[in-house]
Amino acid sequence: MQTSHVGDDGLAVLNHARIGHSQTAVLAHLQSFFIRPEDCFVKSTMGKSKQTGNHNNGRKKNIAKTWKTKRRTKDLDQIHSDMKPDIAAKLLHQEVDYDVTGCAQHYCLHCARYFVDMKSLKDHFKSKVHKKRLKQLREEPYTQEEAERAAGMGSYIPPKTVEVKTQSVEEDME
Repeated sequence: MQTSHVGDDGLAVLNHARIGHSQTAVLAHLQSFFIRPEDCFVKSTMGKSKQTGNHNNGRKKNIAKTWKTKRRTKDLDQIHSDMKPDIAAKLLHQEVDYDVTGCAQHYCLHCARYFVDMKSLKDHFKSKVHKKRLKQLREEPYTQEEAERAAGMGSYIPPKTVEVKTQSVEEDME
């Protein structure tokens, strides 16, 4: 038998439901007493992010993952490969691309960022972010041989330091 009463807060409280009733029947009964169905059934949130959005046709999408990858930059080993002279020349002297910030004419090689104009690029060279990136790039990139040595397949050799200086800036006088 199913009984219910009105609690102190004015909401109907369901004492117990009959065994064998489906969840939709219980929901319909609860809705008749003005109880929100979300408050009655506990959903497990173990292991899920609390940051979820619900504007995509009822599907919940994890927002935290998009926040982590929104401003994703190149990894240090990718930047080390970009610093090779032939690739660096291509990156620093790109064709005009109107879809990229600053038409792809003002690029910081070490931070892998485009800037609007030469002044903002020069200001970036003096910034703390750029100096930190230069300090990170001084260490030689991690290789497979170093991983094998760390696993016990050889003797440990400390990583070498690489001389990294801020790129030279060529100003166009137009």
